[in-house]
Amino acid sequence: MRQLCARAIAKIQRQLQIGEVLMAKLMTALFCTSFAIGCHAASFDCAKAVSLTEMTICNDSVLSKLDDELSEIYKRAKVKAADQTAFQQQTKAAWKWREANCRSRDCLVNWYTQRKMTLVRAAGLEPASKCQADGPVTVSGLVMRETLTLEPDGRKVNAFILVASNPICVRIEPMEPTDKSGAKDVMRTRFQLVSVNNAVLANTIAKFASRKVTVTGNLSTDNITQYYAVTDAIDVKSIGAM
Repeated sequence: MRQLCARAIAKIQRQLQIGEVLMAKLMTALFCTSFAIGCHAASFDCAKAVSLTEMTICNDSVLSKLDDELSEIYKRAKVKAADQTAFQQQTKAAWKWREANCRSRDCLVNWYTQRKMTLVRAAGLEPASKCQADGPVTVSGLVMRETLTLEPDGRKVNAFILVASNPICVRIEPMEPTDKSGAKDVMRTRFQLVSVNNAVLANTIAKFASRKVTVTGNLSTDNITQYYAVTDAIDVKSIGAM
């Protein structure tokens, strides 16, 4: 009897999964038809999307833009790859991991960010500028609205994150004068956009969510996370569409 019940439950679960995929596929088709636009990410045809992950990407403008950018970097990295077989194997492994593990938008955003950095290194692309210390900076990229958790109290905050078009080399100075390890140069792609003592500009930043922008402001690195959602922040002085 237990075996029969287990088989029945497994069958129902499979049917539910199939129904979920079919419903998502139907919604994708309706979305593309209703708005008469090509729901087409650069690396695959949304009309042929079959997985929940692919359909999530097709129905999210931010994810679609990230896919567009990754596709361009992929083409450049592929040309540079000395071992084409190994490159294709790594690409396939990364795609399989995404399909098997990403079940949320945040997971997909993080996957695109990490994959982009991997391909930038593989292509030998130089960062947009020399290593940037705290101070004036200009960065271009995509603005995303995210709900993030502050440490250590676990508070949820709404934040605007700039995903840089190219990884930025950031120089992090030691926090303590007694630290003799010296400055560290690290590659970063995510910067929290803030506007200190300027409510009008803060509202302006919100209007650029899901859009590509160029931001000018003051970079602050290695921030403590009870005040910032990510460790690197830009106090925005001006922002405009690319």
